[in-house]
Amino acid sequence: METLNAGMKWVKRFKDIGTKVAGGNIDGAFGTIKEGLGDLVTGETMYLYLIDELTGAPVRAEGWPIEIKKPSDVVPKLLPVMQVGLRAMSVYNGAAGVARMCGYPIPTVPEAWATGARESVALLKKKSSVDDYGVVQDV
Repeated sequence: METLNAGMKWVKRFKDIGTKVAGGNIDGAFGTIKEGLGDLVTGETMYLYLIDELTGAPVRAEGWPIEIKKPSDVVPKLLPVMQVGLRAMSVYNGAAGVARMCGYPIPTVPEAWATGARESVALLKKKSSVDDYGVVQDV
């Protein structure tokens, strides 16, 4: 039953992405893609709490606890495929640009799409959601 629900969630996401792209809402489509990637690549979620030294209780403040997401096992398999896709998009855009200079009306990949794809690959390259903070990684 859980597999069926997960499959239906992905079908709905693909439908939403197609609808948003067809409607010209590229940012909305990439938002849906990022949400889906987040669900796909998150293997384990942990929390980092700030502990009050005097009372020994967790501090309840804005921004605490910090959520730490560890990628799932599928990430190393997806990353090379996405990088090849980015390279193919770059090659296509370069060839289309040269063809347009020669007068052929060839469409290029919109910059919003290219930027969204690069951000998604950068997200997948991180070892965890706190990858930017070296102090936390060493613990």
